[in-house]
Amino acid sequence: MSERAYGILLAGVGGQEAELAGELIARAAIEAGLEATLSTERPPSRHGGSAVCRVRIARGEIRTPFISPGEADLLLGLEGLESLRRIHEVRADGLAVVADRIVPTPRMRAGLEEPPADIPGRLRQAVARVVLLPLEAIFPVPREPAALAGAFLGVAACLLPIPAAAWDATAAREGIAWLEGLALGRRFFEAQPEDVRCPLAPRAA
Repeated sequence: MSERAYGILLAGVGGQEAELAGELIARAAIEAGLEATLSTERPPSRHGGSAVCRVRIARGEIRTPFISPGEADLLLGLEGLESLRRIHEVRADGLAVVADRIVPTPRMRAGLEEPPADIPGRLRQAVARVVLLPLEAIFPVPREPAALAGAFLGVAACLLPIPAAAWDATAAREGIAWLEGLALGRRFFEAQPEDVRCPLAPRAA
């Protein structure tokens, strides 16, 4: 991976722990001896509003922390609407792993607009590989946001060149919910078809 970097985009809403999930990806990379950069866009309130985090990891020096539009290798979408808003930032041959749920906007809750139709189909028009992460199937009993966000760490753990021990150590420092989510996300993604699980192709750092 010398002089090559992976770009990971996490998108959700306030309260879903997207920013902390991105931070844990960066920490796991550093734990494994890699370089990592992190940038976040925090919502104005703890609950609601867009929450976006961008992570780049590489073996050598990362010349810029920014991911140009259309250049992210992997989208981890903790919420469907925010994933749809950010899908233009992902490479056409990239991968989007998106939760099969939406958080209604204030206008939707007021009955002033309907949710977008066929979000998975629209995502697939933009990128080659889209995987829906079925939260209710993975977590039949409601879990705290950390466990749900941890499932996306489990997906990342299957795709990025970071040893399992680094993921486990990083998640363990945040608590059992992150470890639980990490394990369940791994199990889910490892069961996907081989063409979905194929490695990401990094770009210039």
